[in-house]
Amino acid sequence: MVIGSKTGLSVIMSNNIPLSRGLGSSSTAIVAGLVAANYLTGNTLSKEEIVQLATEIEGHPDNVAPAILGGMTISYVDNGKASSLKFLPLKLFKLVAVVPDMPLATSLARKAIPKTVPHQDAVFNTSRAALLVGAMLTGEYQHLGPGLCDRLHQPYRAQLIPGMENAFTAAINNGAYNAIISGAGSTLMAYVPVNVSCETVGEAMRKALSEHGLHSVFHILDIDPEGAVAL
Repeated sequence: MVIGSKTGLSVIMSNNIPLSRGLGSSSTAIVAGLVAANYLTGNTLSKEEIVQLATEIEGHPDNVAPAILGGMTISYVDNGKASSLKFLPLKLFKLVAVVPDMPLATSLARKAIPKTVPHQDAVFNTSRAALLVGAMLTGEYQHLGPGLCDRLHQPYRAQLIPGMENAFTAAINNGAYNAIISGAGSTLMAYVPVNVSCETVGEAMRKALSEHGLHSVFHILDIDPEGAVAL
């Protein structure tokens, strides 16, 4: 007889990503679980296979793919199979994430988007998406400003984030290339040149939101080139 023997695992999770803020907190939990399970079973799965499993759990590859692969990713699903193209921007830039103290459920943000959009808005976003990737790959960052513009979701979700447009304007006026809604919100993300003060951009955006009654904090971020790893 073995006295006091134990089986199984004791798991402690520490997730520093704010919930319901458009920063992919649910994806990080999924990715962490899959990467840990793969590690404990001998690393039998490739990163691409983990992306597929994570996509099946999350429902889409948008957040899980960059969390697993690192860098910037362009993802799509074809006949149920998720695929992602990873790339790294040619030149460095910084990201300033302004996180309001207001959660925003993805379901609510999705309801704000109409079922159909004008054809010219679809054309606008298609051209801007191509421009954004081209700017990243060539380092021609004078095109990042227009490349980050959007007509398919941000105008409809602006009413859910008081002061959003003013925060975007504050970011640009203080040297950022542009700013966007992170995911479905409520976090706003500014793309900032390396020679511009991220603190100044973040504080200006925070102040713009506070003038509309929305308190927030900001974080200065870099792009992780590696993705999820077992330490």
